[in-house]
Amino acid sequence: MNDLRTTIAARLSVRTKLLGLSALLILMMSVTGGLAIVNLSAVNDKADYSYAQSTIALEHLATLESTLIDKARLVIYGVLIGKNSDSQVTIDTQIAADDKAIAGALTAFTALALTPDETKAVAAFKEAEARYQTALDSLRSESKAGDTTVATAAIPAAATIRADMMAQVTKLQQLADEKALALNDQTQSTFEQSRNIILLFLGFAIACGLFLGFYLARSFTSGVKAVQVTLTSMADNCATALAH
Repeated sequence: MNDLRTTIAARLSVRTKLLGLSALLILMMSVTGGLAIVNLSAVNDKADYSYAQSTIALEHLATLESTLIDKARLVIYGVLIGKNSDSQVTIDTQIAADDKAIAGALTAFTALALTPDETKAVAAFKEAEARYQTALDSLRSESKAGDTTVATAAIPAAATIRADMMAQVTKLQQLADEKALALNDQTQSTFEQSRNIILLFLGFAIACGLFLGFYLARSFTSGVKAVQVTLTSMADNCATALAH
């Protein structure tokens, strides 16, 4: 009777060990999955930040550059047509739209996280923009008054100021490119670190599973041998009893 109880206890012990091993492996896989989600989320956040700070920044700068060129085109066109009130009104409307687009692009760009070099370039652009606007106001007045000769003579000076503005835009584009490369390197580094952590923990989980599986296999083997010994002993005892 005692041997039977021992056998039942051994069976319960085997079941408990199997359930424990399964629970442990499920826990390890869950933790590995959680780590993967957290780390991949960090990579995604880094990629979103990189997009906002580089791609979107370059889009704003491209708008700024193209609109400045269009504004210069309109000013020169105003000089060419001379004293034509209807056409000059249309040009004023188009220039106002360009000014609004320039202000919007500049505001959107400065709303991003700027480096000290970018902040300095933006300040230089705004200073040149103020001088450029003063030159254009005078030039536009002369154009609308029909003083083509004076207006034409003022174009080179305004163009020089505009060149200063464009130089700052180009500098900002270069800085944005450099920032994009740096952020790309950071994103790649974050991804590689996340991958290594996940692989390391996954390897640890697999190693633990193999070790515990080997341990349980030996435990099962010992249990089976113990049962065999018990059954053999019981059979011997029965044979002895029958002989008597």
